[in-house]
Amino acid sequence: MVEETVLVTGGCGFVGQRMVSSLKADGHSVRVLDIPRADFTRVIDMGAKVLEGSVVDGESVRVALGASRVVYHMAAPAIAIRDERFIRKMVVAGAEVLMEEAEDSRVEHVVAASTTGVYARTDDAHSEDSRLKPGNRLERAKLDMERALEKAARRTGVGVTVLRLPNVYGVGDGGIVDRLVPEVVYEGTVILPERGWVSCVHVDDVVDASRRLASSARASDEDEGVFRVWNCVDDQAYSTRDLLRTIARLADASMPQLRSPGLTSSSKGRWAIRDRCVRLVERGRSSNAALKEELEGWPGWPSLEDGLPGELGTG
Repeated sequence: MVEETVLVTGGCGFVGQRMVSSLKADGHSVRVLDIPRADFTRVIDMGAKVLEGSVVDGESVRVALGASRVVYHMAAPAIAIRDERFIRKMVVAGAEVLMEEAEDSRVEHVVAASTTGVYARTDDAHSEDSRLKPGNRLERAKLDMERALEKAARRTGVGVTVLRLPNVYGVGDGGIVDRLVPEVVYEGTVILPERGWVSCVHVDDVVDASRRLASSARASDEDEGVFRVWNCVDDQAYSTRDLLRTIARLADASMPQLRSPGLTSSSKGRWAIRDRCVRLVERGRSSNAALKEELEGWPGWPSLEDGLPGELGTG
């Protein structure tokens, strides 16, 4: 494998850190761009060069790119952010700035994380050609980001691969609960839809897919490699009710008390899904090392190819 310089935006995040770790393990020179309040400790320990700044600031992006040949664009607004103008600025404008700076750099390919939330809601599995109908403000921004990336890719010749992701899970610093179900708000409060099925993908599969797609795109014919869209989703979906029970079991706690924050709406039609929330007891959050060891002993971990334990319903 040829060693080269790469940039990971949002490299201090959950997916970003795994990306940095994978790239460094293969001997690449890794640069990380993230906001000043991010915790750079882990990526510094991995040997990455860190740069504080925003993806919407051209100078920050220009400096961060350096001699990078590939960019893994993983930067995203925090899940708790509800300001649509801020979301669009970071997601859409950030992608536009990145491509503007990439045009005048040595970048050959950009892999950008999007979401399967851009598809119309259906019980059927999505293909890349499924009907698009994003629901919430982040999903709408992600679809506009994809369109901006395609336009810039065809204008500049810098290749772009969009990777549409569902819920990304895995063991994180905050404990297994934080990453088995990723809709974590604060301090262990986990948000789960009251009923239905959850599509998932393991973080290591996201990293592997991103790297493989970047390599294959750069090796392809020019017209084919300019802009591509791929879904990255496990073959199985998981019952949200069974996920909740599994989380409680993994936390070594009795079944947590459930509460429903209720349904809120406005005249503009904005709404929040009625959720089941669970706050795990402290003793359930204090044994991450033991939980990680237990999980890594399960068949199929960290991939969902063989399914999770029998407690999970599959569909």
